[in-house]
Amino acid sequence: MIQEGLHGENPEKSLFLGGVDKKVKVIGFGGVRLDRVRGGRQKYKRRLDSENGPYLSLQISPPAKKPSVCQAALPHPFIPCPSLPGIAGILLGPFIVDLKTANGARHLLFAPSLVIAVTKIVSYLLVAEPDKLYAMPPPGMPEGDIKALTTLCDLADRELVVIIGWAKHIPGFSNLSLGDQMSLLQSAWMEILILGIVYRSLPYDDKLVYAEDYIMDEEHSRLAGLLELYRAILQLVRRYKKLKVEKEEFVTLKALALANSDSMYIEDLEAVQKLQDLLHEALQDYELSQRHEEPRRTGKLLLTLPLLRQTAAKAVQHFYSVKLQGKVPMHKLFLEMLEAKV
Repeated sequence: MIQEGLHGENPEKSLFLGGVDKKVKVIGFGGVRLDRVRGGRQKYKRRLDSENGPYLSLQISPPAKKPSVCQAALPHPFIPCPSLPGIAGILLGPFIVDLKTANGARHLLFAPSLVIAVTKIVSYLLVAEPDKLYAMPPPGMPEGDIKALTTLCDLADRELVVIIGWAKHIPGFSNLSLGDQMSLLQSAWMEILILGIVYRSLPYDDKLVYAEDYIMDEEHSRLAGLLELYRAILQLVRRYKKLKVEKEEFVTLKALALANSDSMYIEDLEAVQKLQDLLHEALQDYELSQRHEEPRRTGKLLLTLPLLRQTAAKAVQHFYSVKLQGKVPMHKLFLEMLEAKV
């Protein structure tokens, strides 16, 4: 059955992080409207644990005067640049993320002139991982396939904004040209969405967790016209369950799914290959240090990516057919990314 619920809001203040390659860079806010935020009242927290110590931390004091609009808590962590539509605007806009240490002091992460070692990349990806996601079913709409599809399309649109901002914090991603960043995202976005659903669904039996408060079983998937997609995603869930995938492996596989794009429009293949190699080495390094008793585990994990791509292709085709029917409203970013895949 579908499970829905409410979630609370977190009034924590925010800090601003820029795009990250092998270095972490702080960016500015030139020309970005901070009072126009798309995507609902989602907020994403970050926690800095002691295990994530490879990054230099500069403690800053709270401002003595009234905070400016840039320092105030905002309703969404990603601010599109108004002069650039869709994915390009989000890629060029700042990424706002809540950071809080155990003692409550606010810190600004930076690593000037330091290259993140391969052994530290997995830890960095854990820090960059977005917080839990919640669905927003349209109130007053009768239960049925239209409500379910409307909820999922809205959820996908909001999660796309999160994914684009998250990608900016994959070590090496911001070294790529804007065109190649867009090409990778336009090619792999559904794979990243599906992988998130799969990981959230691991603790459940025969249920798909589209969001923390939106869970569908086989019967409701059938009523929503999603039975074929349900079965395809469930096949992936069972495969990852068998492998007992850990969160460290999940975040690295997600980054690899993005870097391992099948896009035909990559401008600098060598740069993309370097990103792939960096993430592949990070996964190998993690398995060597944590799962050395399973020397073939890296290969087994990588062999799940073709099935992930196949499942994502089914999802794209399904939602594109929904788009052609014209019965379900879809937001601009979701439509843009859907069109790029067809």
